[in-house]
Amino acid sequence: MIAGGVSYLPGAIPALFSFRMKLRNHEVLLQQMAEFDVTAAACTDPADRDAVEHHVRELFRDSNSPLAADTQRGTLDDAEALPGQDLHGDPLDRFNAYVRATLRESMMAQIGDELYLPWRLCLTASLPMTLYSTVSVLGCDNEPCAESAQMQGYRSTAQYMFTQGCFWLLTLLISYPVVFPILLRMLKRVLTYGDGPVQLLLGILCCCLAYGHCTMCISWVVASLTCFMQSYSPTLLLIFLLVLVVQVVQVTWLFSPNARGTQKQPSGRSVLRQVQYDVVQEGGSSGLESSSSSGLESCGLLDCS
Repeated sequence: MIAGGVSYLPGAIPALFSFRMKLRNHEVLLQQMAEFDVTAAACTDPADRDAVEHHVRELFRDSNSPLAADTQRGTLDDAEALPGQDLHGDPLDRFNAYVRATLRESMMAQIGDELYLPWRLCLTASLPMTLYSTVSVLGCDNEPCAESAQMQGYRSTAQYMFTQGCFWLLTLLISYPVVFPILLRMLKRVLTYGDGPVQLLLGILCCCLAYGHCTMCISWVVASLTCFMQSYSPTLLLIFLLVLVVQVVQVTWLFSPNARGTQKQPSGRSVLRQVQYDVVQEGGSSGLESSSSSGLESCGLLDCS
C-alpha cells in the first residue's frame, strides 16, 4: 500500500503547474472583483459603452436597486460603503458596490479563496487509489488469502481482509485527500519568489514534501491499525485512536468552512439583494433594446460562451 502511495509521486510535477495556474487565476479573479469599476470595462466596440451603462442604470436606478432599501435605512454593510462612492446617487456606483461586496462575498462563500479545495473534489482525485484498493483487498497481495494472512501474522483470513478493508477506507477518507490543500498552501509561498528556476526548484521540493507527508499519514494509519489488530492491547488501541484523532483534526482544519477564506456566510440582506436583483433583471430587461445585451457581451459583463 505504501508503494501505491509513492506511485502517486510522478503526478506531483503536473500538479505543480496546474496548481500554480489555479492559484494565479483564482487570485486575479478575486482581485478584479474587489476593484471592479463598470466605467473602466474594456468594450470590443466602444459604441457599446453607452448601451451598457444605460442597462446598468435601469437595473440599479433608485426605485429598483438591490442596494436601495439598505441604503435608505442606513444598514449597508461596511464592506459595501466604498470610499468615493455615492450610493444614494449614481446607479453605476451602486452596481460597483454590488459586484465588489455582495457578489464577491457570495462567490467567496461558494468557492472560497485561492487556497480552498472541497474535500469531495480531493476525494474524487484519489479515485485511482479507490479502484486499486478493491484489487488490493480482494487480491490478497497476489497470494492465496489464507497464505497471505498467515505470512503477515493474522490469526484468520477474515481478520486479515477486515484489516485491509479498514485501513484502505480510513486512508482514502482522511489521508490521501490532504495532499492537495497542503500542496496549494506550500506553492502559495513559493510564488512569492517570482518566476524562474528558483521557484521551479522550490515547487518541485514542495511537491515531494506534500506527497511525502501524505505517505507518512498513510503509514501511521496502516502501522497502528495492523499492530492493534494483530496484538490487541489498550496501549495499541490508544495509539491507533490518537493517530485517527490527529488526522481527523488535520482534515477538519484543511477542509472546514473557515478554510474558504471568508469569515461569514452571505448575510440575509445579501441573499435578499440577490433575489431582488434577479427580479429586477427579469422585469426590467423587457423594456430595453436588444442592443443592450450585445453591448454587455461586448464589454465582458456577460459570458459570451
